[in-house]
Amino acid sequence: MRRWFCVAAILACTMSVAARALPADPPSRGAGSPVSAPASLDQARQQLRRHRAEVSQLEHAVATQKSRGEQASRRLQQQDQTIGELQKQLQALHARSAAGHR
Repeated sequence: MRRWFCVAAILACTMSVAARALPADPPSRGAGSPVSAPASLDQARQQLRRHRAEVSQLEHAVATQKSRGEQASRRLQQQDQTIGELQKQLQALHARSAAGHR
């Protein structure tokens, strides 16, 4: 469950960053701003590239955490199985010990 919370938190952060990347108002296409339009377009493209790189890094981080979580889960299952086997062995020893004292 903790893994899904981490994934959801990372996705929420990513969406927040992406929302900030979008301009609040589209640039005007009026005749008075032909020089600033290419500059803002270049800035927007640059910002988009940065955000895509950040999203890629976050996706990689999520995949890494997922892999680590799966490995930890497998380790815990193995440990639980080992504990169960040891408990059975201990019970068998106690039973033999109790039978020998009679």
